[in-house]
Amino acid sequence: MSVKDQSGKVVFSETKEYIVNDFYVNSMDPKSDPIMLPVWEYDRQVHVHEGIEPGETDSNTFVIPLKEGTKSVDVEAAFKFIHEKDKQDVWTKCNKKIEF
Repeated sequence: MSVKDQSGKVVFSETKEYIVNDFYVNSMDPKSDPIMLPVWEYDRQVHVHEGIEPGETDSNTFVIPLKEGTKSVDVEAAFKFIHEKDKQDVWTKCNKKIEF
């Protein structure tokens, strides 16, 4: 999310990441055999879930102090899916102009 004043200067910016990762941890054995993941070996997997499920929502409220004389701000919020570094898709984007 970013907020720009009437002259286009960014007065506020915030990014929130929702992540879901599965890390497969190497065996404690000194052997370098490939790791199989049958049910009894799932202690080698670490699941990090800091995301939102389909159909769930999230909301945030920000109080942004503006300089005296600010006539309007443009607020842009985007929801992006980041595949990997420098590869992303914008799923949805919203813009709103607020005049004072």
